[in-house]
Amino acid sequence: MPRGKKKLPELSIAEKINAVKSEIDKLGEELKAKKTELKKLEKDLAEEKKAQLLNAVEASGKTIDDVLEFLKK
Repeated sequence: MPRGKKKLPELSIAEKINAVKSEIDKLGEELKAKKTELKKLEKDLAEEKKAQLLNAVEASGKTIDDVLEFLKK
């Protein structure tokens, strides 16, 4: 016959506050890490787009000056 869950001792309010503060600190660190990862990925994407643009210019047979002149029009 199932006995049910064991009850854990009730935490005091001060202990609950400390637990929440610890969790907030941990989440803050995770947020910082995710922001760093996002910046790196955005930089990688920009580099990839630059490479695609350069490859397209080279494949077109036109010089960079020709492309710049076309873009100015």
